[in-house]
Amino acid sequence: MNLSNPGVKSLYSDWIYNGDSIDANGKIIEMTAGSSGDSVYFKSDTFAKLVRIDDCKIEETFGLCVDDISDTKPRRKSYVRIYELRSYVIINKTLSTNSPFPGEEVEMIVRATNSGAVTINVLDMEDSFPNEIELLDVSYPCKKSGNMAFYNGKLGPGDYVQCTYELRPKDMISLTQKTHLNYFDGIDNIDTYVGETLIDVDLYMTASMKFNTTTPTVKDPVRLNITFENNYENDTLDLIDLDISIPDEFQVTSTDEAFTKNKDTYVLNKKYSIQNKISFLFYLYPKFTGDYVVSARGTYEISNIEKTFELKKTLTADIKSLSISWDKNKTTRESHEDEKITVWITNNNTNTRYDNIKVDFKNNGTFYLSGVDIQELLPGKSRKVIDTSFMVPDVKTSKKYDISMNFSYE
Repeated sequence: MNLSNPGVKSLYSDWIYNGDSIDANGKIIEMTAGSSGDSVYFKSDTFAKLVRIDDCKIEETFGLCVDDISDTKPRRKSYVRIYELRSYVIINKTLSTNSPFPGEEVEMIVRATNSGAVTINVLDMEDSFPNEIELLDVSYPCKKSGNMAFYNGKLGPGDYVQCTYELRPKDMISLTQKTHLNYFDGIDNIDTYVGETLIDVDLYMTASMKFNTTTPTVKDPVRLNITFENNYENDTLDLIDLDISIPDEFQVTSTDEAFTKNKDTYVLNKKYSIQNKISFLFYLYPKFTGDYVVSARGTYEISNIEKTFELKKTLTADIKSLSISWDKNKTTRESHEDEKITVWITNNNTNTRYDNIKVDFKNNGTFYLSGVDIQELLPGKSRKVIDTSFMVPDVKTSKKYDISMNFSYE
């Protein structure tokens, strides 16, 4: 018996008289009479075996050794060593490549070794893979069930089982893959996850969307930079299509010439081949205060594999200005009629007060217009002004007039 094996645990070691009972760590052992060369009957709560004196026998869960016997006293005694034998499993896993690219077949070799002292019953040894990785095939004696490989059977001390898995990653993923092991060593049922290995499916392309500021004001344009980088050294990456959605709350004052505007979406107007890196630049002016999402969706191709991607980034616009609206209580007026206009002035900012707000009206005809003058407008507040009046000009026929406003503040 290999006493240095970590699966061997000593329970009892001493001289024992014929017929005595001993307590070996809670296990009651009884011994019958015997002489050298005879068989000695050992009995406990878990086994009852005949062991030949001077032999050392390994049972399912216990090692029984009778090393010597003495006939010098009326009651014969033997030197008995009793061992509890346990087992444990070591799992080694290797990948043909730890960083495969999507569609590349990968070979994973899994070896489970019984490094203990007794035979174990492997109830389940399972390797499950997510949907992003396809399990194509497994070698004997493992079996395949869907996207899972498994083995069950017996392993003696020092024995091992080895299986080969054929894998094909379908998508980009990075994970630490573990083997689930459930086995019985004669004493306990052991359920654990062992044997970790990293699978990092190569990311062909790195895509990033960056703003030069995430909290712009009305005076500051937002510079939107979208960059694509080819991480694969052996092939050119083709950016097939790219749609960038910019909310209506932004005024796009400058767009990259590679894009065509379609409503609130900017569409890439041709395919780009990327050897190393390419960037596209937009300049945006936010119109209103709020949180807005700019997104980009597209497709790229490399090594005859097409991949779709999506980028999203939130921009918080804090507009330090006023908004002004006015109500026309009638759509038509009579000649020489006095009229009043209701004007709403709102401070959209949450932390700035505005002073000396002046609003002037302009028109394309002869109107008698007065302006609006407000001394103070606190953050988040609105003012309603209804004393602005004008007189409709004296006209002989129907005519349409446009009225506009401009304003200033401190």
